[in-house]
Amino acid sequence: MDQNSAKGDYATAVVGGGVSGLAFAYGMSQYNMKTIIFDTGKNTIGGRCSSKVLKTKNGKAVVVDHACQLFSISNDKNIQQIFQEMEVDGAVTKIGNIVKCNSKDNEFKSVQCSSLYAGNSEHGINSICQWFVKKCVKNLTIHQDVWISKLKQNVDQQLPLWMLSGKQIKKPFGPYSYAVVAHNGKCADRLIRTSNVKTQAHSILKCKFVASGSNNTVKYLELKSLFVVIVEINYDNDSMFTGCFIDNNNTLSWICNNTRKYNRVQSSTQVWTLISTAKYASKNKCPQENIPEKVKRKVARDMCQSFFSILQGYLRKDVVATKDGDNENYNNNVHKQVEKIELLRKDRHVMHVQLWGAALPCNTMNHGHFLNDNKNQIGVIGDWFVKPSIEGSILSGLALADALASDRSGVKGQEKSTFLKDRSLVSSVNNNDTTFSLYTAREIGSFDGVLKPYDICDQYEAKILTKSNMKKKKKKRRKKKGKDSAEDGGGKQQEEKNEDLLNKNGGDSTIQVDDGSTNSKKVNANIGNNHKGVVGRGKQRGGKRKNQKTESEKSNYTSTNKKKMKNGKQMKNKLRPNYFLSVRIKNEVLKQRAQSVIDVSVILGGDDVKKCVVPTRDLHLTLFVFHLKSQEDILKANKLLASTHDQLNQIIGNKGLALTFCNVSSFKKDVIFIDVVQDEAYEKFYQVANFLYKAFYKAGFIITNQLDADNILIADSEIPPLKLKPHATLLKTSKAKFKKGERRRKIALKIPDLFANRYFGVSHMDRVELSAMQLKDSEGYYACKGYVSINENVVDNGDVNIEHILQSLERITISQNAMLNQIEKSIGHVNKNLCEALTSNVS
Repeated sequence: MDQNSAKGDYATAVVGGGVSGLAFAYGMSQYNMKTIIFDTGKNTIGGRCSSKVLKTKNGKAVVVDHACQLFSISNDKNIQQIFQEMEVDGAVTKIGNIVKCNSKDNEFKSVQCSSLYAGNSEHGINSICQWFVKKCVKNLTIHQDVWISKLKQNVDQQLPLWMLSGKQIKKPFGPYSYAVVAHNGKCADRLIRTSNVKTQAHSILKCKFVASGSNNTVKYLELKSLFVVIVEINYDNDSMFTGCFIDNNNTLSWICNNTRKYNRVQSSTQVWTLISTAKYASKNKCPQENIPEKVKRKVARDMCQSFFSILQGYLRKDVVATKDGDNENYNNNVHKQVEKIELLRKDRHVMHVQLWGAALPCNTMNHGHFLNDNKNQIGVIGDWFVKPSIEGSILSGLALADALASDRSGVKGQEKSTFLKDRSLVSSVNNNDTTFSLYTAREIGSFDGVLKPYDICDQYEAKILTKSNMKKKKKKRRKKKGKDSAEDGGGKQQEEKNEDLLNKNGGDSTIQVDDGSTNSKKVNANIGNNHKGVVGRGKQRGGKRKNQKTESEKSNYTSTNKKKMKNGKQMKNKLRPNYFLSVRIKNEVLKQRAQSVIDVSVILGGDDVKKCVVPTRDLHLTLFVFHLKSQEDILKANKLLASTHDQLNQIIGNKGLALTFCNVSSFKKDVIFIDVVQDEAYEKFYQVANFLYKAFYKAGFIITNQLDADNILIADSEIPPLKLKPHATLLKTSKAKFKKGERRRKIALKIPDLFANRYFGVSHMDRVELSAMQLKDSEGYYACKGYVSINENVVDNGDVNIEHILQSLERITISQNAMLNQIEKSIGHVNKNLCEALTSNVS
């Protein structure tokens, strides 16, 4: 292709072959004007609307949407006309069976799909771009696999002409009468900086990568990144949904069945696209051009893990109907579903992992829908002018084409076609009003009229302060600071207004967000920073000083974001365990010997050690600890524990399990405990604990990473090892409580030498209990919320006799020691009196 062929024909150069660039070329073609597009794509153009051809496990090539997944259409007549033509030409197809999942309660709801579209089976979502190319092929030239990295304007000419070049381009492209930047991100910012003239595009192409958009008005574009994983599973059931929007999940925001979306029913497997949340991508950020293998494996594992847990929740709906009728049948069906998902997980084939760098904008321009710098003959277009969607890209590109046609031909764009409001950013730039505001949308884009930007009621309602919560927090602040919160000035009055507002709404603090096609960029002013959803105060009179927080903003600093302080150290933010599995020690002789250790330790250590005593009634062995959030979780954990009866007794055998206790040890002088002898019974006990640990881990009761309950249905090899040292605790410093005003002291526990190497006895394991840490039963022991019984072995009389003999010997030994001490004291007293008598006689 001749680079200079369109020199005198007002040829326009477009850097970026995405939807906005192609829509601009389509609009220019309507006016019979030529466009040259430069795109970095090697195989095809399309930007975010490009698709990949990947090979399945069997070597079959399939087209997969790895970026843009689907889109909605607003009520704009011109946009509807374009997509009607696309649908007639087979470029787009309507899709159905889209659901929305709330990961918090595993609730699935169907989504209205009447205006949801995707591409076609041949090209995927890239069919939209192919349609634009076909429609303007006569006036369009495309240069693929070309990286434009430098812009230069020939200022000597009466009409500014642009030259485009790059590192691997031997001869510059051009000249062109007009240049359009149709992409964003760091590359667009660096590109405009290479220009030898200062343009209005310099200020609006600045960008910043964030996990979530700022609620404040800023002067730069905020972009978010997303991880994408393509995975193949051996599942051919047609009952599965096509796509799923995911709420309240730390890892996933969207999953889509490409096989079902494009009706590839002949396939025996399914190819799924998994898209992460922006926060997860930000946490695992790496160079998108060269993702380290370690990061690839971690991302694939985490996202697939959440994916299979969602599939399990969806498939479980099929067996819920049998729950109330036949519990045994219900449990069997649930077990089958678990086994099915486990098989899918093991046979999964990860086809592709990528970091979608400049995935979507978090904010949009406050004014205008494109930039047209008439003086320097340069323009900027993109969805971030309108809204983050395919429709936003098309509207921006067509609007700039109308503006250029009007400038060049003298014919108003409205006379031929009007795709958008006929205004540019020129006046806004001149008035220094190139600002961006938050645009609330889904992680994968805007779906106006179909879905709310965010389900704020579901995701943030729990964080919104009701009237009672606001009063409680106010009292805590007053008590902590010792002064009235009225010192905050006008803040108190504003807080009272917020309380009145809540009262008017009947305590309902849900935030309404408009989901219209053009007004959804305006965000409710009551939403706090980063969508915290907390009713905030206005500025104080005279303005708020920089870095000064109001009381309401301090209350926004929820427990999810806090790092608690304990003993001067920062504590990691995770749930405190409130339940544990335990084996109770019921041997009374063993308890008496343990009490003797406690008594001697208290005598030697004094009152401080007395504060650390653990009552012998509480003697037990802890298998592991975990957190249960609700009564429903307690019932589930109880059922899971009871269901392990046969497996545990198979591990233990017919002889039962008798653990031997011997020797007294300590943990860093903070805990004194009795050891368990590591014999054959000890090994069986560890096997029992490890089996229960894996069962509870797979069920999601044990959380080891963030505040996420996605640890479901994973392989045994991926479960962290159980750290277990069975012991019976006698004293621990964490039990010590000091009175108000009493000086806190460091307590160091010491093992009495008399008990360092001593036999304590044997305890027979009769059951494993689900124990509550904070609740006690009538005997003062930890409240039992469920248990699984163990086949008890009959205790030999010989063992009992040995215990009584040892106890008698101990009493004799103690009596003998006491007598010897008394004799020594008596002899010492006699010797002292004799010496005094002799001394007096001599004198």
